[in-house]
Amino acid sequence: MTISFAGKGGVGKTTICSLLSLYLDKKGFRVLSIDADPDANLSVALGANYTKPLSTQKELLKSIVNNHKNGLQGFYELNTTVEDVVATYGDSWGDNSKVLTLGWSKNGGEGCYCVENTALSSLIRSVDKNDFDFIIIDGEAGLEHLSRGVFATSDLLVLVYQMGRRSVQTAKDAKKLASDLGIKNIKNAISGYKDDELKIFEEIFDEEFSIKIPQQDNIRQKDILGEKLALNHIIEYEFETFLNNLKVKND
Repeated sequence: MTISFAGKGGVGKTTICSLLSLYLDKKGFRVLSIDADPDANLSVALGANYTKPLSTQKELLKSIVNNHKNGLQGFYELNTTVEDVVATYGDSWGDNSKVLTLGWSKNGGEGCYCVENTALSSLIRSVDKNDFDFIIIDGEAGLEHLSRGVFATSDLLVLVYQMGRRSVQTAKDAKKLASDLGIKNIKNAISGYKDDELKIFEEIFDEEFSIKIPQQDNIRQKDILGEKLALNHIIEYEFETFLNNLKVKND
């Protein structure tokens, strides 16, 4: 199953992506976490080494894009397959999992990230889903990955909110773009709220949330220190409920 996360900047996408990835790995699932945000932070939150960002591999990216233009997927020039890319550039973490990081590699004024995003989109489409139980994609802030179709093959899109009207508007725009891509399965998540705020927020904006991660000092402390995030019973209960509602079982 491929689950992508989108939303306004600063709403907690990376926090929820990393915590869900950690929970799935703990439960014995094979997870490929993909940090699709050039401002990469997912590896740190997972406790993985951030050593091999894809954006630095210029020839590989060009090869992937050339194949994308020619309608080819899964095998690239330089005798490289998508499995090779994941094995070589994916950093291991947990018991069964890897994280693939796009990263940043341009200087100021050097131009757009079109090649990198096209290559990333092609890679996501080409990953053999038999190799992983879950592909978790931490998207770039805003709407660009939806407008570019990076999330087009997602089985589920999770829109992340925070306590504020601006995140609601971004989520509404994201739902429109997801509909354009044919993504029908969309859920909402919210993070960083105080208990007395959530009910008011739900009533004002008429939204229901499938994942609810309240404000927690331990998450904030780990973020400040740049350390791997930690699960607790509140977080694990949220993800257990979320996966049960998706009818996910670990055979």
